[in-house]
Amino acid sequence: YWQTQGFGTTSWPYCGEIDMMEHWGSNQDYVQSAIHTPSSYGGTVNHGGQVINSASTEFHVYAMEWTDEKMVFSVDGSVHYTYNPAVKDSDTWPFDAEQYLIFNIAILPEIDPAILETTMEIDYVRIYQRESGQGPTEPLTAAAEPPARNTSDVISIYSDAYANVSGSNYDPDWGQSTEVTYEVINGDNTLKFASFNYQGIEFGSFVDISQFDYLHVDMWTSDESSVQVNCISPGPAEKPYVLNGEAGQWSEFDIPLDFFSDVVDLSQVFQFKFDNGTGGTLFLDNLYFYKEVLSNDATLSNLNIDEQTLPDFDPAVTHYSVVLPPETTSVPHVTVSTSDSAAGVQITPAATLPGTTNIAVTAQDGSTLTYSIYFVLEPCSSATFADWEFSGTNLGFPNVWGGASFTVVPNPDGTGYVGAQTLGQGEDEYAGMQSDQLPGSINLDSCTKITIDVLPSNPGLLIFKLDDSYGFYSSIEVPVSVDSHMVGVWTTLLVDIDSAVKSFPGSGPADPEQISSRMYDQITIVCDAGATHTGIWYIDNIIGPEYDILCEPLIPALSEISINGQPLSDYAPGTFSYDYPIRAGNVTPTVTVETEPGVCRPNPSAEVSVSRSYVPSSSTISVTSDDGLHSATYIVNFVDIITLPLDFERGTYAVSGINGGEFTYEYENNLTGYANHVGKLVKVPGHAWAGGSITLTEAVDLSNNGYQFQMDVLSPSAGDTIYLRIENPSDSMNFIIAEAYTAMAGQWETLSFDVTASVGLNGNTNDLSKVVLLTNLNSTGDGREQSTYSFDNIQQVNCTVNCSPYPCSDYGINPPETCPPDVNRDGVIGVSDLSEIYGEFENTCE
Repeated sequence: YWQTQGFGTTSWPYCGEIDMMEHWGSNQDYVQSAIHTPSSYGGTVNHGGQVINSASTEFHVYAMEWTDEKMVFSVDGSVHYTYNPAVKDSDTWPFDAEQYLIFNIAILPEIDPAILETTMEIDYVRIYQRESGQGPTEPLTAAAEPPARNTSDVISIYSDAYANVSGSNYDPDWGQSTEVTYEVINGDNTLKFASFNYQGIEFGSFVDISQFDYLHVDMWTSDESSVQVNCISPGPAEKPYVLNGEAGQWSEFDIPLDFFSDVVDLSQVFQFKFDNGTGGTLFLDNLYFYKEVLSNDATLSNLNIDEQTLPDFDPAVTHYSVVLPPETTSVPHVTVSTSDSAAGVQITPAATLPGTTNIAVTAQDGSTLTYSIYFVLEPCSSATFADWEFSGTNLGFPNVWGGASFTVVPNPDGTGYVGAQTLGQGEDEYAGMQSDQLPGSINLDSCTKITIDVLPSNPGLLIFKLDDSYGFYSSIEVPVSVDSHMVGVWTTLLVDIDSAVKSFPGSGPADPEQISSRMYDQITIVCDAGATHTGIWYIDNIIGPEYDILCEPLIPALSEISINGQPLSDYAPGTFSYDYPIRAGNVTPTVTVETEPGVCRPNPSAEVSVSRSYVPSSSTISVTSDDGLHSATYIVNFVDIITLPLDFERGTYAVSGINGGEFTYEYENNLTGYANHVGKLVKVPGHAWAGGSITLTEAVDLSNNGYQFQMDVLSPSAGDTIYLRIENPSDSMNFIIAEAYTAMAGQWETLSFDVTASVGLNGNTNDLSKVVLLTNLNSTGDGREQSTYSFDNIQQVNCTVNCSPYPCSDYGINPPETCPPDVNRDGVIGVSDLSEIYGEFENTCE
């Protein structure tokens, strides 16, 4: 196998490879399983593993279950990886043919050269084939342990992994024949339904899963098929989902909650029902709702070049240089593994050598990261052409003219010595220097690419010449541009002799086609050709390989973004858009930036532009490299903060109807008689609990006994009951509530609400940021005028901070005492069309 790398005449990876167990001494407590196929091999993305603390001290059972659709890998019955590609073809599933069974143990020389042998102990190898109709009647292993999640992202009904909804009843009497017991399997609590026909589960409280994404269910059965699970809300409103599991093994289901949403009220789910049983046995575990949290991890965990791991790979480093043998003609094959197995990868190979292969990684949330590998070639070899590195006594340039001078000096970066040509004002614009005669001649048949490292003091033109000291051959010269982004930076310039031009004719052959066969033994360099500047051009490493110029363009970056002088805490150079919360109507904050010096373009510039003078607004930061060829754009969005007092006048409000209510905010006259926005609730027919909600961006502060609230209400009838409820948006059972009664019909009035009696009765009072408005819970609506209510100016009235509606100074009017007397209580000038003036005050009341 190790000689042919395949099965018989089928080469690897086309034959496929199943690594049932892999273990590395350098990672002692970890074992892994992996799959290699033509679609992913070497550094394959198809792998998974687990921590086994006694991998090298105790026997363990390493198992694989191989069916026609998937492979499941486990250790001691605990599953750690399942390979089940959605599309099974020769690229992803070459596993419908026989496979070798191989044991292998390797000793890497870098571990310890003295270690010549080691031992792997194997007790048994057993291969089973399940006969039709045979199999266990109860699970031998527990369901897979769910992943760790934030408490705000999961609501658990039954699971050892999370805190379950307290008070839930897993065996209510619904007239079923099912017998419920609680089994412990490998230390994990599991529900068992025997003689199963149907079975309900009653939650300890209503749960609001309207902001969640999935219901997770783990099920094991050997004799039931087409089991149904129902989510149930009051009514009852329920909808069945069929669980088509595989008999005799744990099946995992992640059911989109959108499946139930057209029937079930996801804001108040309180029961499960498992149905459609035929008297068999069912095991259930890990019943929970969860939010899909998309990872932003776009890093690589491994990078392979021609199946060999890049030695200096670091996930945080995105640029690499790889030196290849000079005879290399094919671009190396690059394979990668991502840190997050769900991240996407696009590999764009280099078109030629030298060249760059780019690996673009896209995280689950859409963020991207690009890794680049620069492939360069080793120096081409020649019997007489060596590397010249100035070390104090190496290659000299004694022949100078036109005012130029050449000396050997310490490298400005503090490493070794380099050559230096000093430029002087008034010198000849083609002042240059010629080297000593080389020990031998440069044979261009063996090498036509030369590189020279240059650190210039100014942009300009470098002329590189090859001369024949005997004057027989014509000199050849290659002009190379030195751009502004190279100033002050060591840059490798490529001298391509194939593009050379003839100069200073000699007596020998002059046909340009014969240049590559000639022999040259001197070098001439003209720095800053065609111009006269002062300064120093440093020179180093005149060598003969075909190196790529490694100074690739970089995106101009910022090192810091500040808002009103305070650094933006979540700034990251690879993130180009930010949201900064601030009350609408405030003057747009001042944005300042610091640019990040680049390697090749050291002095990028930044310009900040503002969309408008008052929030909501945005500031755009345009960053441009000093050569003007590369740019990046950053945006800071100043978004409105929605808190109490709530006047419906600013920004975009997160409003929604609940329980059959239609809730919007729109123009309507309030108590002042001026036109402004109000919240409007319409109770549709058949819904007594119809209402509306507004989600705030900050929680209501109840400290210092802030339990008194006021609200303007326009009701269709006197004596109507108005309910003000403020709840936790993630836990609707955590709330405060009070009621008040209208005294007038069809007229605006101010009602007071005292929530003191409800504080602490319905959970704690943390994170109360969802305002819920309800009316007349004992009557249903008709969807017309008699079921229409308007609300405005919801506020606390005795808190310790300024809880009054916003003064006009909050809208940029300065000073406030200059505002005209007809400015209403909301600090908005009383005009008929607010949209014409909103955000346009420009520090005046006009």
